[in-house]
Amino acid sequence: DVFVERIKIHKGWKDAETNLTKKREAKVKLELANKTDKIPQATAEVKEVREMHRIGLRVGVLILCCYISCSS
Repeated sequence: DVFVERIKIHKGWKDAETNLTKKREAKVKLELANKTDKIPQATAEVKEVREMHRIGLRVGVLILCCYISCSS
């Protein structure tokens, strides 16, 4: 069922959103602690999680569009 898939995608998207917040906070802590050796890795992790978040959002919108077009 499309609606069930949409719920799964939404849950994944919310998990990615939470993970993104945690990664951003960790990066800020590293910057405040002036741990310059670990900042590039933290930046890469934030970038990766942000991309996962965007992909999840796009997939959710596509599923919603399919659901709407199939319902019509």
